[in-house]
Amino acid sequence: MGGATANFERFKRHFAKTLKELSSSNGSINRVCADLKINRQQFAKYLSGATLPSVYILQRVIDYFDVDPKIFFIRKGVRQTKRDQVVAQTEQAADINSGFYLAYCASPAHADAVEIGLWRFERSANTVLCYGQLPSGPGRGGLVGYTGVITAMGPVNLLKAKTANGQSAVIIAMSRLEFSPDDFVAAKIGEQNSGGAMFGAPCLFRHIGVEIDVSETLRQHCGVIAIKDLSAESQTILEILSARTSRLGHGFMVALSQPEG
Repeated sequence: MGGATANFERFKRHFAKTLKELSSSNGSINRVCADLKINRQQFAKYLSGATLPSVYILQRVIDYFDVDPKIFFIRKGVRQTKRDQVVAQTEQAADINSGFYLAYCASPAHADAVEIGLWRFERSANTVLCYGQLPSGPGRGGLVGYTGVITAMGPVNLLKAKTANGQSAVIIAMSRLEFSPDDFVAAKIGEQNSGGAMFGAPCLFRHIGVEIDVSETLRQHCGVIAIKDLSAESQTILEILSARTSRLGHGFMVALSQPEG
């Protein structure tokens, strides 16, 4: 019984840690509780590991964050099936470290502004989970949560994420900056809303740390910001992005590798 009890306690700690990280990536625990229609005090018990949710509540949590249920469970030491072994041999982890990234993207709707969002990447053995807060309108605030995965596609990493309600999705191709290996130049090759409209834009992902004050970062840095109001550091980031970008009619071409010359 001692071993079983220890494993159960370890599972509860793992579950609570995973739920806390997912909730933090969504910006506000109060917002998560409101969206899920779960009492804040009861949700706090889940976050502390004091108790576990029912299967019904767990299903709602999985659907809300749009994640693989396996992330809530400890899988070390589990005997692999033949299918698991084949998948492990064919899947390749994205070349990305865990941590938080500010994403600077050209705004298709505002030529004199830049969209700045916050992403958290969580690396595991064969995949990288991603959780983003992206601007939904002009100015600071008005952010929308996205959840997805990043997979390796040769030298390029491909980020695919969508909102909890599935009404909007983004696809972003990413490649490391040669002179700044923790950062990525990227092309948002698709942003689709429920009406079917598609948008594209060049982006630059800047690594800002493994542990940050999420609320403060969202408040101070994220939103659709006028270029003239950006800090000197952000202006430099835009210059790097501009050097990789060429306009083609109403769209963009982004060089994911260092331009020659």
